[in-house]
Amino acid sequence: MGFGTFNETYVLNGLQTPFDSSLEQIDEWGTASTYPHYHAGWAMAGNTPFRYFKQSEHRGGQTDHLVVHWPDGIKAKGEIRDQYHHIADIAPTIMEAAGIEVPDEYHGVAQQPMDGVSMMYSFDQADAPNRKKRQYYEMFGNRAIWSEGWKAVTLHAKRMPWDVNVVLPFDEEAWKYNVYPLYDDMIKRIGVQQDRLFGNQKEFIYFAPRAIRIAEKSSAPVKNRTHTIETTIDLSGTHEGVIVAVGGMTGGFSMFVKDHRLYYDYNFLDGVHYILKSSPLPKGPT
Repeated sequence: MGFGTFNETYVLNGLQTPFDSSLEQIDEWGTASTYPHYHAGWAMAGNTPFRYFKQSEHRGGQTDHLVVHWPDGIKAKGEIRDQYHHIADIAPTIMEAAGIEVPDEYHGVAQQPMDGVSMMYSFDQADAPNRKKRQYYEMFGNRAIWSEGWKAVTLHAKRMPWDVNVVLPFDEEAWKYNVYPLYDDMIKRIGVQQDRLFGNQKEFIYFAPRAIRIAEKSSAPVKNRTHTIETTIDLSGTHEGVIVAVGGMTGGFSMFVKDHRLYYDYNFLDGVHYILKSSPLPKGPT
């Protein structure tokens, strides 16, 4: 994302924020009413001295500190370790620390081999030789390979060439960990997520008051789809409030009762609101 925006949801929907819309929000940027995404140049500056930023596989995109706290299990205190490791190594470390072996089968389901290498060997031996020998990285086609202390990186968007000696180890790891085919369309990758849980399911039933909150990714996939919401409520009194809502101030919809009318407010990326308002509702159950 090269340009800044007051609402990153524009980017996640494959859109650029209109410049005028950004200017209208300029005094609110950084407050709770915005979801800002600053310019790529600021991201690069913020990661100095490392190169590039999030979504790349240069160190500016994937270098993080890790603090391990285990008073009863680590003799060393306040020390730094230089061995090269990856987030995939955290789970094997916890498993070894807890003395648990990954079963080949669990409840009749064959288990995949645990990725990564435990870091426990380094806890009380600062100069221990690195047990990790190779690590691949890939995100939206941007990729890297670290092997025996050497690292090669390429940006997929720029089609930067790889030396043939680098391609081979990355290729081996990519096939091993299901990286292929390289799929660099971020918007499509995000878009297919809502279909992954429900398949062809068309009807979703929620019971109040038990269904207080359902995570958006687990809720009915109504985005960009014609949909119908049906509910039964009792309007004998002066009750008002939200019946159902998805999303928030960055985008989504809410159906609610106010002043004895039914409202449906569709918030398009905090830029445009489409509001439907009913005639006065009848008294009693409806």
